[in-house]
Amino acid sequence: EFVRLQRDEQLKATTRGLPAFQIAGLANQSKGGVGQAYPNLPPEMSDSINKVAKLFPGVSPAYLGATATIEYGGQFRKDGKTDYGVKSPTSSATGVFQFIDETWDTVTSNPGVQAVLKANGYNNITPELRKDPLASTIAAAALASQNKSVLTSVLHRDVSDAELYMAHFMGATGAAKFLTSYVTNRD
Repeated sequence: EFVRLQRDEQLKATTRGLPAFQIAGLANQSKGGVGQAYPNLPPEMSDSINKVAKLFPGVSPAYLGATATIEYGGQFRKDGKTDYGVKSPTSSATGVFQFIDETWDTVTSNPGVQAVLKANGYNNITPELRKDPLASTIAAAALASQNKSVLTSVLHRDVSDAELYMAHFMGATGAAKFLTSYVTNRD
């Protein structure tokens, strides 16, 4: 029982309330896109999310909006200006989706992701693009799409946005291990 309660608490802590964001996002999608669902997102971020979600059909705008809000902490303003360059004080994580160097390099080295970035005017793909709303959203959607494939394959079912966020936070392998262990040891 103690192990089950520990895992339940870990699951709640890891997802950081994503289901509430997901429900709000999905409820408001038909009322004007992600900007309506997440009013604290700057317009250029909402526009990026709505544009990129069309390029990656398996990744919902609600997921991208919630992930941007969670990862960025809702702190899009600095001295009255939009600041997309927030850096974690404890790691190399930078930008709206808080990509660490290794994850950014892995995602953006994918030829398909490079093609999408280049088609959107990003010919020089560098870690500095983590601070760019559109480029970072493209990379986040590509990562989510990859993570979704891994989790779906391991779990043999559809994956929720909360589980997808867990993979963003823990890596696909870490999330798969946690979720399979959670289901196996739930009782």
